[in-house]
Amino acid sequence: MSTSATTAATAAQPTPPTVAPAAAVGRPANAAGAASSAAWSTAPLRWAGQWIAPEAPAPTGLLIGGAHGANPPPFSRSMFRRTFELTRVPAQAPARLSADARYVLWVNGVEVGRGPARSQPARQRYDSYDLAAHLRAGTNVVAVLVTYYGKATSFWQPAAEGASTDARLVLEADLDGEQLTSDDSWRTLRCSAYSLPTAAGGPMEGVPVEVCDARRLPEGWREVGFDDASWAPAAIVATSHIGGLAQTRPPAHPFGAQEASSNP
Repeated sequence: MSTSATTAATAAQPTPPTVAPAAAVGRPANAAGAASSAAWSTAPLRWAGQWIAPEAPAPTGLLIGGAHGANPPPFSRSMFRRTFELTRVPAQAPARLSADARYVLWVNGVEVGRGPARSQPARQRYDSYDLAAHLRAGTNVVAVLVTYYGKATSFWQPAAEGASTDARLVLEADLDGEQLTSDDSWRTLRCSAYSLPTAAGGPMEGVPVEVCDARRLPEGWREVGFDDASWAPAAIVATSHIGGLAQTRPPAHPFGAQEASSNP
């Protein structure tokens, strides 16, 4: 497996060690299979997974906080895939992930969970799961659909202007001592099947309703046998803040230290 951001005030750190599985990860906390935040209480602050996106953002230099202006980035949904091999299924496979703005996670075609909860970007939430029940010996695939809303809604707060203008994903999983991490080995495709329900200012603006043209969805893209050879490699996203030291792993501007979601 490939091992693949720090705040503006800290220096770059070396790649973290393999994340040790925690006993609590094996206890799903809700119907989606999310594990208690305590499962990752011993995980290092510096993630092994890197922030990835469908395209590399244009460099912007020093960023000053503020809301998106009159021309916010467009709404989009992007698909990410990573295929990998396992000689055997581990007893536990603790994983954590986050996205800007929302994700849906599948393993071998089975939905595992979705999130993260609405949060202030500097304290971006992440979710923890045990993937073991969804894995198999041989070829496996992790698939993630990431939604980027473009402008602020009642359920999503964007990062400071210009700091995050596209779908972003960060994921890491411990597969019996080997790491699966988000990096440029992932394949990605911007999905044209989804659109917003109405024009700006319409009665449905800000309501979490989606329009999906299923004819535009790649059939079977969440399954192992799907051919993603024509998809582009994911772009690794480094913080563009002048003091961010080009970090690609959380914590990194504009999302800061990731905070575990509280699951009942």
